[in-house]
Amino acid sequence: MAFFALLLWYLGPSEIFDLLRRIGWSSIPIFLLYAAHHATRALALYSCVLQRGVVGYGDALAIRLSGEAIQSLTFTGPLLAEPTRAWLLERRGLTLKEGFAATITEYLICSFVTAGMSVAGLLYLVRRFEPVAVVSAVAVGVACALTLFLVASAIAITRRFYLIAFQSLEPSSHFSEKNHKLNLERVFERVERLEAPAPRAAELSPHRPPSRSHAWPPPP
Repeated sequence: MAFFALLLWYLGPSEIFDLLRRIGWSSIPIFLLYAAHHATRALALYSCVLQRGVVGYGDALAIRLSGEAIQSLTFTGPLLAEPTRAWLLERRGLTLKEGFAATITEYLICSFVTAGMSVAGLLYLVRRFEPVAVVSAVAVGVACALTLFLVASAIAITRRFYLIAFQSLEPSSHFSEKNHKLNLERVFERVERLEAPAPRAAELSPHRPPSRSHAWPPPP
């Protein structure tokens, strides 16, 4: 809010109201679509948090808007906005790994949906308006690249080749407990070997007769 207040003071209310007046009533559906966009992405971020009850939808919406403000006012794009969202999720009770996992998952979902909509929009424009050959070639090339991205992402998700641990970044408790039991068994085996008495010569070779020099009682 402080950034918006500073921006409003720098530009002046008259400039902003003049721009709104020029746009007219068309600004209302623009504002509604923009609000629906952020509300939907906040819902996606809320759904990507695995620990229920830690982060609410209101917190997810506030984190979403905070990251968008940083992205718009610093001109850094997602390079600074997404880590900021992960840090804000940590402040709400998650670990930093869980915050980054939820943030990156939501960003990848948005990229997936954006790529699909871009392919549909480019193909519609090429078929509907029939631009010049150069523009058509560029549009078709971009559409093909986005289609390859969608296919590769679908194959990766289907075959479970995850680049990001969507479920958890912590090691599985089942495997940790199993490894712990195996280590304990190995330690007990070593202790038993150390405590066991050394075998006697007669036990090592039971069919060998005893030496006469060590026989007892001595012969008469």
